[in-house]
Amino acid sequence: ALRGRRGWLSDTLQQRLDASDTLRRLYICIDLAATSLIGMIEDGVFVHGFEAINDIDFYDWLAKHGANPRYTVHSAPVRGFYDLVFAYEDGCFDCPNIEAGTMLRGMLKVGTAYHGAMMWKMQAGMGDTVFTPLYQVLKARGVTFKFFHKVEELLPAADGSMTVDAIRLTRQVDVTRGPDHYDPLVDVQGLACWPSTPNYAQIVPEQAALLQQGQVNLESNWSDWPELYAQRFGRPLPQLTLRRGEDFDLVVFGISVDGVAQLCPKLVERSPALQTMTRTVKTVATQSYQVWLNQDLRQTGWS
Repeated sequence: ALRGRRGWLSDTLQQRLDASDTLRRLYICIDLAATSLIGMIEDGVFVHGFEAINDIDFYDWLAKHGANPRYTVHSAPVRGFYDLVFAYEDGCFDCPNIEAGTMLRGMLKVGTAYHGAMMWKMQAGMGDTVFTPLYQVLKARGVTFKFFHKVEELLPAADGSMTVDAIRLTRQVDVTRGPDHYDPLVDVQGLACWPSTPNYAQIVPEQAALLQQGQVNLESNWSDWPELYAQRFGRPLPQLTLRRGEDFDLVVFGISVDGVAQLCPKLVERSPALQTMTRTVKTVATQSYQVWLNQDLRQTGWS
């Protein structure tokens, strides 16, 4: 029945789609929704879950189930989701690759699970509007933050389990008032914000000067700071180890999936699933930029 309705709609509107942007966009939404429902029924998604179609790319899945090849398969809504999650191998736009089930689940959540608008225009940066309040609330509740510690390795328990037993860290710099008393925020027109560089006035002067001279980015995994520090001060950066039961009970791993192989080699050795993940799941290096205009959307030609 869905295929019949979709076919009738396509035959009825085919000659008019290029003449009307509004009609074409409406048709794409209807064709995309109908094709998604057809595919979910035919491939047993309602029975076996979204993972049942994770063996095929989403573009190919839409084409397989009869989405309009000219208007819908590579339409703006679909392409927008590929762009949103950087779903291109090695960043190449000619090599789109994302599991159909993963993409479809995400699209359905965005399309049906939001109360109110699904996008909001931030009045400042992501860190300032999202993470600053979280940091301030946690700090007010007594959570201790120790900045400038780089994770080197997560070590598993000796019993052969996947339990994280210890965490090796490198302390990158020394803070003048002690590691518990670094204030990371700066005031911008009354809003507490995360700066793009450390607050050098709170770092031991000799280290702060060397960081600035070398234009060191402490947030980069490929920073040459350890070498610069050793050359200048004649010793390596200090290391410390956190131990389960003494320093922590549970670990929240908030590092990119691409860091698992480097930071958890012994855990990966014990887990076939992690071995498969580190071998096959790919990430894409990205860059971001912002364009600030003194004209609104209508002045730039958008309706």
